[in-house]
Amino acid sequence: MAVKTISEESDELSASSWRYFAACGAVLVAAAAQRRCRGGLKPQEQDALRLPMGFAALLSLATVALATANRVMYKVALVPLGDFVFFLAQFTTFGYVLAYWAALIFHRSQGNVTDEQVDFARRRWRTFARIGCLEAGSFLLGMLGAKALPGSILPVLGQLYLVFQMTFSSTLLGRKYNSRELAGCAFCVLGVITASAGGLGSESFHALPWRPSLLFVVSLALPALGSVLKEGLFKDARQICGEELNVFVVNTLGSSFQAVGVFLLLPVLASLQGLGATPSAMAAYLAAGAHAFASQPFWPCLYLCLNLGFNVTLLVLLRTTSAVTVSLSVAAAVPATALVFATCDVPLLGKGEPLDRWFTAGLGLILLGLGLYHGWLQKLCPAGASSLSSSLLPQSSK
Repeated sequence: MAVKTISEESDELSASSWRYFAACGAVLVAAAAQRRCRGGLKPQEQDALRLPMGFAALLSLATVALATANRVMYKVALVPLGDFVFFLAQFTTFGYVLAYWAALIFHRSQGNVTDEQVDFARRRWRTFARIGCLEAGSFLLGMLGAKALPGSILPVLGQLYLVFQMTFSSTLLGRKYNSRELAGCAFCVLGVITASAGGLGSESFHALPWRPSLLFVVSLALPALGSVLKEGLFKDARQICGEELNVFVVNTLGSSFQAVGVFLLLPVLASLQGLGATPSAMAAYLAAGAHAFASQPFWPCLYLCLNLGFNVTLLVLLRTTSAVTVSLSVAAAVPATALVFATCDVPLLGKGEPLDRWFTAGLGLILLGLGLYHGWLQKLCPAGASSLSSSLLPQSSK
């Protein structure tokens, strides 16, 4: 895949950039969804706002679009940064904290974050700390595992995230899944594996080291548990506060504790990247990364903005539906990203390799799985309105 410079891309950008900057419009969808589902409403009003016909499906599509744009822009942002992948990871981690705190302060001043929500968050700070530690630990274990694994295996192992999420959601929240939802999840997992099968060789699984594989699998279980804990926070806030918990409360506190965990693990993470654990070595690397960032800041900043919008949309979808719905939407972004790289002239990257028959079959399985899980066929007729609520709302245990 050829790499282009900014000057070479300038002539083509006017014709193709609309595909990528249109993704910024999805950020507006996330903002509209956040305003649509913001806190401070009575429970009856929340139910009316949370379940309009097709709203959850539209929000799921926005999540898929943002997840796809986020993956594409990550590859684009790495071009000007070169070898400073670790710098981009730290830039986004600590950039989250500043952006989320600014958004939280703004929402607090606008009255979208009430005193009841602040008191609820203060009393549940240990849960937020657990979420942050789980995500920071996932970052470390994921680097340890992925470093020694073939890249083509990672999307396949990544589907265990959905299995962990369904298990934690069932055991911790008492959520029950019917046969249609289980079949939909199975088809989605099978679809992602099938779409990735084109890059798998016959020796891929035979030569798979078990220790890095185990570390990578554990790194998937940690954020899966964290997402279920977030879903539990939203559920408890409805019962205790009588209103929806603002997503920026969860994002801000969770990201802050995650940043603290990443900061404490910074010497270990730097050593894994071969940068050295001494303060002088890390300072020299970060200074060089900042210089590379300053030379072309547009693409990394655009990636950060898309990433922020993507994370906000994830929590809005999580609050409106369930953690499993979020996982299915993110899983659908895996083949969608491959489709973008294969069919679009991506800035700084060009057009990728054409897709094979495995991808087409996998995409069909994913669409079938999403249709089964959400019951989209039932929503096409008025009689399916009653099944809409049962498929979108978590089932409470009896």
